[in-house]
Amino acid sequence: MRKSTLKSLSLMACLSLGLSVNASDFSVDGVYYNVLSAENLTAEVAPGPLPAYSGNVRIPEQVTFEEKTYTVTAVGATAF
Repeated sequence: MRKSTLKSLSLMACLSLGLSVNASDFSVDGVYYNVLSAENLTAEVAPGPLPAYSGNVRIPEQVTFEEKTYTVTAVGATAF
């Protein structure tokens, strides 16, 4: 494999890893969440895809996804 092709593939892999860092576990009503504890059914608000949240964002105390109700206990450091 040529050196330039290898560098390109390495760069693409690094960029892909960087994009997956902001992934969330699920979304409900336009708000994205990460599961903090599957056992305790807790979740936090997560960053959404760009463009970021704007205007008034309603964060409920609880949110239901796939027949499980999670208690929202936190807003992630990079959510907004």
